[in-house]
Amino acid sequence: ESAPSPDSTTRAPFSFVKTITWLALGLGIGTAGFLIVHYSIETVNKDETDVIPKSVDKESSAVSSDGWILGRKMLTIHDAGAYGRFSVYGVTKHSFHHTGAYTIPNLHFDGYVVFTNRIPTTAMRGYGITGLSTAIEVHAERVARELGMDPYEFRLKNANRVNDTSPNRIPYEDPSTVDVLQSLASATGSELSDDLRSMNRHERSGDMLPDHLAAQIGSGGHH
Repeated sequence: ESAPSPDSTTRAPFSFVKTITWLALGLGIGTAGFLIVHYSIETVNKDETDVIPKSVDKESSAVSSDGWILGRKMLTIHDAGAYGRFSVYGVTKHSFHHTGAYTIPNLHFDGYVVFTNRIPTTAMRGYGITGLSTAIEVHAERVARELGMDPYEFRLKNANRVNDTSPNRIPYEDPSTVDVLQSLASATGSELSDDLRSMNRHERSGDMLPDHLAAQIGSGGHH
């Protein structure tokens, strides 16, 4: 189960805010043109007597007023129990999946495996990515709400395109985020504007290639 915490939308480390401020100024956005949204989520192990967090994920994202994700900082703390087993690998996977299905140019990730006197944990169907994906999508919903933007528009705008690069700098060859979001909107009866319906997974160009994403485009399998 996952339980969100009611953190303030302005809580973020000063160093992160400072870095994103300089980024915004460099891009000509101005410090009034973006906001910081903070969110934390706990993935818990639950039985009849116990509700104890096994993994804590905290995200802070800097976004422009028109909905571009400019940067993200994430902290993952994973309780491995008495032995490491696959916990270290799980946190490693968090490090290059913490953007979710979205292209984000500025990233900072801190991951910790903590040894305790509890039952060891191990991998099952995803090495911790399911809980991480939940955190990312709930966070995306909150960011869209803070911006007053339609959640589909926010997600489609930032969704991975062909030749965008992952956090570990691998160009995407066949991302499906745009198609999945459009199909989901159709299946749930959510109205999309003509511009959103016409979006595709093709390599970015024009308005879909703002200055802050220019360095995220791969070439020939290399960043």
